[in-house]
Order: sequence, then C-alpha cells, then structure tokens
Amino acid sequence: MDRLPQAERREEPVTPWRRTALLIVAGGLALIAGSGAAVVVGRLTDAAWSSLHAERTTAAVGQLERERRERFAELADGKREQAARTALARSAVGDERSVWEQAEDSLLTAIQREKAALASLEDGQAPPQPAALPRELVNSLGMRFVLISAGSFEMGSRDGLQDEQVTHQVTISQPFYVGVHEVTNADGKAVDGFVPSRWKDDSLPLESVTWDEAAGFCDALSAVPAERAAGRAYRLPTEAEWEYACRAGSAVSPSVDNEDAPLRDAAWDDRNAQGQTHPVGQTQPNAWGLYDMRGNVWEWCSDWYAAYPAGSVRDPQGPSTGAFRVCRGGSWAYPARFHRPTLRGWRKPTARGASFGFRLVLSPPEPAVTGG
Repeated sequence: MDRLPQAERREEPVTPWRRTALLIVAGGLALIAGSGAAVVVGRLTDAAWSSLHAERTTAAVGQLERERRERFAELADGKREQAARTALARSAVGDERSVWEQAEDSLLTAIQREKAALASLEDGQAPPQPAALPRELVNSLGMRFVLISAGSFEMGSRDGLQDEQVTHQVTISQPFYVGVHEVTNADGKAVDGFVPSRWKDDSLPLESVTWDEAAGFCDALSAVPAERAAGRAYRLPTEAEWEYACRAGSAVSPSVDNEDAPLRDAAWDDRNAQGQTHPVGQTQPNAWGLYDMRGNVWEWCSDWYAAYPAGSVRDPQGPSTGAFRVCRGGSWAYPARFHRPTLRGWRKPTARGASFGFRLVLSPPEPAVTGG
C-alpha cells in the first residue's frame, strides 16, 4: 500500500544511480525468472523494458540502454557483487530504498547462478541445473518422509457436510515432504522426552497432545543439531496439504466411506481398533505411500478453522486467528464415515485427547545447483 495519499504523491527525479539500480534489480529478477543466456550478455526484453520505462522518452531509453550495457559489461568482468551492492547503497531513499534492500539477496543469488552458467558455457558444458529432490528422505532420527509433487485438486465434497460443500480449486505450488507415518511415542522420546500418550509403546502414535504441543514438537525437532545443519524446518501440514496428500491424486473418496468396506485394510476405526491406537504402518498405505492418513488418530493441521473460500486459491494457509484448529482423518474411536479425506474436524488448540495426534511436513530447502 502506498504510504502517501494520492494528492501528496510526486515524481521523484531519476538520477543515474537510481536508473542503474533499477536496471540491475530488473536484470537480476529476469535472471531469477530463467531468461537464460540472453540475459547473461545483458539483454532485456522489449516487453519488460516497456513495463518499467513506458513513460520515458526515446532519448532517455537510449541513454538507459547504454548505461545498462556498460553496467553488465562490468558485472561480466567479475565485479557483480561490488557493483550491485554499490548501486543498491546509492539508490533512492525512503520507500524505494526498502525495495532495493529487499531485492538484494535475490539479486546476488541470481548473480552467483549466472556466474556458474557463464563458466559452464565457457567450458563448453551444459548450464548447471538444480539438483533433483529425492523421492524419499530419512532424517537423523530415522523418521521417513515422501516427496509430494506440486499440483491442483478440487478441495471439499458436494456430498459431504455443509462446511465441505463449498468445493473449490486449490493449487499447491511447491513440492513438500510428508511423514510416511504419524509421529510416534519413540519420536517423542527422541526429540524432547515428552510422551503424554495414554498408550506408551514406542510404535504407537504420539497422542493426547494439544495443538500447541504438536507445534512445539516441530520447533524442537527443527532445533536438533543434525536437522538444523541439514536446513530442515518441520511444521504441521496446512489443511489443504493434508487433504491433497490424503487423496493421493484421487478425485473421489476412498472405499472407507462405505462402512461395509474391509476396514482392517483401510483404517483403524471404532469397529476394528478394539478401543485403542495401533502401531503405525499396519494398514494399507495410500497411492503415495502414506500410512494411517485415515483412522488411528486425528491429525492436527496448522490452520485455524473457518469457512472455505468460494473461489480458486493458491497455497491457502487459513485465517490468521480463530477459536479452533483444524484436525483431519478420524481415529480409532470414530466410525468409518469420519475418515473421509474431505471431512473437517476442529478443536480448541488447548484440547487434549487420546484420539488426537499429528504428522509432520517439511518444505525442501533451496535446491543446490549442480553441473548438467
């Protein structure tokens, strides 16, 4: 939002240093967008140029083009970081200065990637490519995670309860890792020794945890030295990530919706669980290799509970505040109809019960660049 009212806005003078800083940031952002070797030698598309300088005269554009070529020539001679930092330091003050400061890290990252690309081209090699993410990941505690690719799906169900019926298109824009199993008592002992569960066997899911305690476990695991060194930051899944992972590419609810289904193979519920949790991983996994997404224990999500949005959304996080936290998946104490991937549960974040546990997600770190 603009800081000044409309009547108080004024056109700032365009100094040579401001023009240069703008060009460098624009060039850096173009690099991040992957404009390739054309950007390496300092070319900027007419469309991008027009969007940034449509109001400038033809003569001014020509002057700026010459300055841009000179600046990128200096950068190509190995002065990228120095030139970028100098230009950013001398750029406009006030609101515009904060823009340059925010862009600096992205610009310098782009410069490093471009230098690697130039070196590869000079050596006659293919440009470097981001390293592929592993399909599975095992952390220092032996917890297993599966990579879930980005994608889109229709969240909710027209045949469900009222709060499920606002079906809407959701896009998950980035891949993420999901725990193959619910967090177990053994995991709780290994991380912080906190195991409030009614049933204490190591292979059973960690339950009787509040939302706050589940979120605290994520922070504690992220602080384990080996995990911190690996750059891993654990968290609870968003409600959208949870449903996306549970559906595993299916547009319809699995057969567990039918209470006559072979429940032992599908999920632990009130008819086959014998009144308690069971060791993780004993039922059939879903198509993406995730166990106990339905049944065993309800799983806390990161979102505050609220009505669904009416339109398409991208990476929804839920509201910033609320009274209840979302939980998903049903449990050993609930009928099979509560195990639908679309069914929404909610409880106060301070609530505790032997039917409630959680699983973790992990966003991949920035991929390293390797030779192609």
